This record gives sequence, structure tokens and C-alpha cells, in this order.
Amino acid sequence: MRHFATASISLFLVLALFSACSATASKRSIGEVIDDAVITNKLKTSYMKDKGVKAHQIDVDTWKGVVSLRGRVESQDQINRAIELAERQPGVREVKSYLAIRGGEAIEPSATTKRGKPPEVEERDLPAEPPSEVIGN
Repeated sequence: MRHFATASISLFLVLALFSACSATASKRSIGEVIDDAVITNKLKTSYMKDKGVKAHQIDVDTWKGVVSLRGRVESQDQINRAIELAERQPGVREVKSYLAIRGGEAIEPSATTKRGKPPEVEERDLPAEPPSEVIGN
């Protein structure tokens, strides 16, 4: 009987551990957090190495493989290049660009998929801010 109680407690602890690591719509698993951090860091590094992008002008956030780019840059070419580099990054499922040209009027958010084709996204579907748990910056 004592062996059964020990086995039951062990099984309960294992199940509790696995359920704590699972992802939901509003939370990420530990693996997703790590994957998102890797995507963000590699993308920031590629921006620093690329002469067509000024890395210090772009904030990068990643949530479950969806990259959000925010900031003000000097030209549309920089916006296009930042999106292109993000789309090429392994693990990126989608890129949402909230980039605007410095000194110009704010532009509507645009979104592109990994393939570079705009998805059918309504403005109401785009969050004003990324979730607070987003790693990056």
C-alpha cells in the first residue's frame, strides 16, 4: 500500500510538471520562450550586420514565432529590408511590421507571412501592443 501511495504521488508530480510546461493561447511553453528569444537575438544580430538596416531604430519582439517590428526608420527601403531579413530567419512563422518612416506620418501596420504574401488580416486583429510576456528589445 505504501508503494502505491508513493507511485501515485510521483505520477501526480510528473503530470503537474508537464502541465506547467504546456502552452496555451495566452502563454508560452518554456521551449517557445527559448525559441522566441533565439529568433529575436539572431534577428537583431542580422540587423546589426546589415548596412541597409539601422538596428538601433527597430525594436523586435517575438511571440510564438510571430515577429513584430516597431520603430521609426529613414526610408521605405529600410522597412522592406527589415521585413525581408525577418522573413528569412528560421523559425519565423509571420512578420508584423509597425515600422514608420521618421518625420513622416504614421503608417498603417502591415503584415507579411513567411512567404512574403500579405495575409488576410483585419486591423482589429492586430494588437496595439505585444503581450507583456514578450521577450526582446
